[in-house]
Amino acid sequence: ADRMAHHLSCFDLAWPWKSWVHVAGKADNHPQRAFCKSVIRRLCRLSYHERVRDSLPEELYCLLPHKPSLNPDYIHETLNASSGALHDLQAFMKSKTP
Repeated sequence: ADRMAHHLSCFDLAWPWKSWVHVAGKADNHPQRAFCKSVIRRLCRLSYHERVRDSLPEELYCLLPHKPSLNPDYIHETLNASSGALHDLQAFMKSKTP
């Protein structure tokens, strides 16, 4: 799956995905479904989630991992911290001193 994902990412995600649509109806532990899911997951690591999604037929969207997002609790906690590297970096950028 690693080699396949790497190959597809180098060649504009060009692959006859329509011929793999039957995999969406297979059981979760079926080897073909597991392979496709693994390739798609690795493609999402090598490319943007939207780009991978746009290259797939709609029937295979069920194999896509969840779209990555930021953790709002972590961001809120980090921004409200009274000290730390992020606070220091923000203060440094606001001061604009070289």
